[in-house]
Amino acid sequence: MPPIKDDKLYNAVYYYNLALGSKSIENSLALLWTAMESCLPYRVAVADVDCVRVLLSKVLALGCIARDVYSLTKRFKMSYNHNKHILGNCGIQALKRIDSNKHIKLNIKWLSEKNENRFLKVKESSDLLAYDYSKLGQLLSKGKSVDLLNRILGSKESVSYQLQRIYINRNQIIHAGDFISEYTNLWMNMEWYVGKMLSFMIITELNEKSISDSFKEVESDYDYLVSYLDKNKKVLISDLPARIQNILYNQVWQSF
Repeated sequence: MPPIKDDKLYNAVYYYNLALGSKSIENSLALLWTAMESCLPYRVAVADVDCVRVLLSKVLALGCIARDVYSLTKRFKMSYNHNKHILGNCGIQALKRIDSNKHIKLNIKWLSEKNENRFLKVKESSDLLAYDYSKLGQLLSKGKSVDLLNRILGSKESVSYQLQRIYINRNQIIHAGDFISEYTNLWMNMEWYVGKMLSFMIITELNEKSISDSFKEVESDYDYLVSYLDKNKKVLISDLPARIQNILYNQVWQSF
C-alpha cells in the first residue's frame, strides 16, 4: 500500500494489525472493536455502538445477494470438482470466478435459467445444493421486490444483532474481566466486519475519493433501495430498473 493519507484509515489499520498480532483473543477482540470505531467516517448517533450498528448494517446488507451468489457459485465449483461424472454436462463451467461486478451479473443469469435437467443432475449430486440452487434461482427469476426487501432487511437486522452481541462481550472483557466461551465465533465475525470496512476505505483512498463522501453514497444507496422496493413490492426482481440492479450487484468487494 502507498502511504495512508486519511487519519481514520491510518488508525483503523494500526489497531487492526495490533489485533491480528495479539496473543490474547480477548485483547484481540477489544482491539478489533477499536479498529471498527476508528473506521467511522461520521457519527449518526450519540453512542459509539449505535454509530457502528447503523452504518455497518446498512453497508453489509447491500451485499447480501452478492454473497448469496458467490457462496452458491463456490459450492457448485466444489461439487463439480468432486462429481464431474454427474455434473460434467450441466454447464457449471460457465459459472465465473467472481472478481468483478460483471461476473456477479453473469452468474445471476445462469442461476436464473429454467433448466430442469440441470436441477435433476444437481439433485443427484447433492440434495442440499439442489435446494439452495432452486431457492436462490427462483428468487432471482420469479421473486418480487417484497421478497428481495425481506432478504435485505433480514440481513441488516442480523448484522445489527451480532454487533450488539459482540459489543456486550467486549464490555464484559474490558470492564469486568470476564471470560466467555464463544470468543472464537465472535472474533471471526468481528474480523470479517472490520476487514470489509477497511477494504472499502482502502479502495476509496486508492481511487483518490473522499472516504466520508463514499460512505454517504453507500448509505444513500441503501435508503433509496429499501424505499423503492417498499413502494414497488409487486415488481419482479428481474424487471427492476438498472439503477436498482446496479446498487444490488455492483458489490463485488462484499461478495466473499
